[in-house]
Amino acid sequence: LDFQARNAVNASEGALLPEGSIFEMGGRKYRKNSDVSLADSATSDLGVASLEPAFDAHYEHYGADGTGVTDSTAHLRRMVTWAMENKRWHDWGDGTEFLVSGRLWTNFVTNSADFKMRGGSVSITVDSSATTFDYLFYMESTAGANAIIDVAFLDVNGQERAASCFWLRHHGSWEGVA
Repeated sequence: LDFQARNAVNASEGALLPEGSIFEMGGRKYRKNSDVSLADSATSDLGVASLEPAFDAHYEHYGADGTGVTDSTAHLRRMVTWAMENKRWHDWGDGTEFLVSGRLWTNFVTNSADFKMRGGSVSITVDSSATTFDYLFYMESTAGANAIIDVAFLDVNGQERAASCFWLRHHGSWEGVA
C-alpha cells in the first residue's frame, strides 16, 4: 500500500489494518485503534474512524490548515483533546498560522492533568465574525494540573499573548499561564 498522501483512500486502507498497527500516512505516524469513534478520529475530516496519532499529536494528523486560510477550530479541538486524554504533547509546527472561530479546549478535570503545547513560531487568528469567547484554552481542575507551553513565539491576533490565551482554575484560584 502507498500511504504517501493524507487522504480518504489511504485513511480507509489504514483503518483496515490489524488492531494496534502503526503506519505512516502523509508523513505522520498513525495507530489503528477500533475504540476511536469517527467524531474523535484524527481522520474524521476524511470520514474515517479508528485512527489516532501513533505518538504525540501534530496538527497535520488532524488535517488542520497551518496556512491560516481555512477555519481549523474543529481539527485543533480534536488534536488538543486527544493529547490531553492520552497525556501527550500537541505540536503546532513552526511558521504556522491558524484561523479559529471558538475555544480550542475547555475541560473540567478531577484528576491530575498536563496541558503540553509545543511549536516554533505559531500564529492564531480569531475569525472576526466568530461568536465572542474569552480564552482559547480553559482548564478547571480539582487536582494537580500543569500547563507547559513550549512555543518559541505564540501570537494571537497579532500580539504575543501566551499568558492571556490560557487560563487554569485550580481549587477556586484563577491564573493566567505563560
